[in-house]
Amino acid sequence: MKIINVIQAIAASIILTACVSVPPPQQPIKVNLGDSYEIYRAPLLDQTNHTLQHLNQNKDILYSQTYGGGGAGVGLLLGPLGVAANIKAIESNTMKDVAALNNKININPNQVFVNSANKNGLAIKTDSSNKSLKFSPYLLVEKTEGDIIMLAAVVLIDQVGTKQMFPTKYLVQLPTSYTFTEMSNLDASRTKALESYVEQSFGVLIARIKAEATANPEAEEKVTVISEFLTPRFKFEMAGSLVEKTKDYTWVRIIGGVCGVRNGDITVKKVNAKK
Repeated sequence: MKIINVIQAIAASIILTACVSVPPPQQPIKVNLGDSYEIYRAPLLDQTNHTLQHLNQNKDILYSQTYGGGGAGVGLLLGPLGVAANIKAIESNTMKDVAALNNKININPNQVFVNSANKNGLAIKTDSSNKSLKFSPYLLVEKTEGDIIMLAAVVLIDQVGTKQMFPTKYLVQLPTSYTFTEMSNLDASRTKALESYVEQSFGVLIARIKAEATANPEAEEKVTVISEFLTPRFKFEMAGSLVEKTKDYTWVRIIGGVCGVRNGDITVKKVNAKK
């Protein structure tokens, strides 16, 4: 039973953090302009594990780190005891980091998303009469190589009346990064600047969500993706499709989400069609 619980927790953290590569890719969300949509709290945000923890009382700023132990492969080679030891080593690092970062990011992702939505033509109400879509925004704080902290604005969307196992996810990387020391010592000025980046990034995310109304995943170019941002420490090659490339972002559609990654933090390779 403990092994099953660990697997379930890891599956949840994968959805909340990286965009993984098991087919099929996430299907587009259809947002009708002029409609209003509800803000809610996705139950998925309550789930934590050895790699994923909350950084604020509202539990909508999540910290992810996978460093510690010998890596997943070493743990599996050593059997169940190796896996357990590996998880414990990662958990120890995660909780040490959380102690340093807890309540240090004085930002309300929910309110920042609502502000950005109102500025970008997406009507959000807490008492919306349109119950078909529910939005759950959060901020992802992720430790990468060299103790560099990268962040992402994320929205989970629940489609009421569907049989989806997990909410639909849209994620975009913030255009800034911090050292761990900087992140754990944010002053008022840096906090204000970070909040501005978060609002800006939610605006980028909302534009992508709107564009999904005309998206056709079947027509998108099939690619593989490697990204330090999407899978810190373990640079997995992930299968998916290329949604769009702009001057700042590469957007990819993979199971678990549509992700916008800064062009310098992602490598995309075209998949040649089988003859």
